[in-house]
Amino acid sequence: MVVPIVSNLGLQGSHWWRIFVELQPSKPAEQQLAVQAYGALLGCWLGAFPVLLNWGTRWQEWPLPSITGALLGLAVGRYGFRSMPRMHH
Repeated sequence: MVVPIVSNLGLQGSHWWRIFVELQPSKPAEQQLAVQAYGALLGCWLGAFPVLLNWGTRWQEWPLPSITGALLGLAVGRYGFRSMPRMHH
């Protein structure tokens, strides 16, 4: 998830701060990056909960649930972005 963000925003911290902390994307591409990144982070966080259940099954072993959750969150973020109203300038 970091590579697409870096390739679009560069390494200038002020852009990252504006988009991911202040939640102020100025372009549709920045809005798309933010929605997908937050989807992946939320999915990863939610995917970690099965590890806590400690059933000892193979699918619960770290990092599988977190990676699966991040990928699902990314997919939901991409789908969600497509259904969001577009930014107008």
